[in-house]
Amino acid sequence: MQLKDTGKTRSATVAFCIAAVALQIGFAPQIEVMGGRINFMLILACIFILSGDTHRATIAGFFCGIAYDLTASVPVGLMSLILTVTCFISSGMFRGVQIGLNPNALRCTAIVMFAVNVLYGLLLFFMHVQTDLFWAIIGHGLSSTLLSLLVAVPFFVLAGSALSQGGFSARSRGTRYKGLR
Repeated sequence: MQLKDTGKTRSATVAFCIAAVALQIGFAPQIEVMGGRINFMLILACIFILSGDTHRATIAGFFCGIAYDLTASVPVGLMSLILTVTCFISSGMFRGVQIGLNPNALRCTAIVMFAVNVLYGLLLFFMHVQTDLFWAIIGHGLSSTLLSLLVAVPFFVLAGSALSQGGFSARSRGTRYKGLR
C-alpha cells in the first residue's frame, strides 16, 4: 500500500505545470538547434507518464498537447492527439519505473520523446508543413529529442525529490504488526 502526502504532491504538480508552461511560452521559441526545439510540454507529459496513474497521465497529455499547440505556429490539435495517445499507452507500459533521475526513467523518457518527435515530424511532412522528409525525421525528431532530454534532467531531479512516493506514515490503518519506535 502506498501512502503519500497529497498536499505535497499536489503543490509540486502545480509548480511543475506552471514552470513548464512559463518556460514553453518564454524560453522554448528562442532556442533552435538543427531544426529542433525544446518541448517543455513533452517533458511535463513524461513526468506524468512516470507517475504511474494512467488516467492522470492521459488527461495531462491532452492539456500539455493543447498548450504546445497554442504556443507554437503548428496545426492545432496534432500534438494534443499524439500526446494523449502516447501518454495512455506509455503510462501502462512504464508503470513500474520510479520517477527521478535514474537510468530507467531516462531510458523510458528518451523512448517516448523520440517516438513523439519522429511521429510529429512525419505527420507535419504528410500535412505539407515540412517539405523535406529527412529533415522532418532527423532535423525535428532527433534534435528535438536530444534537446528536450538534456533539459529534462533538472526536471527529473526535482520531480524525484518532490513527487517521491513511498515511505510509511504514522496513520497506518489496521496492520497486524507494530512498527519500530
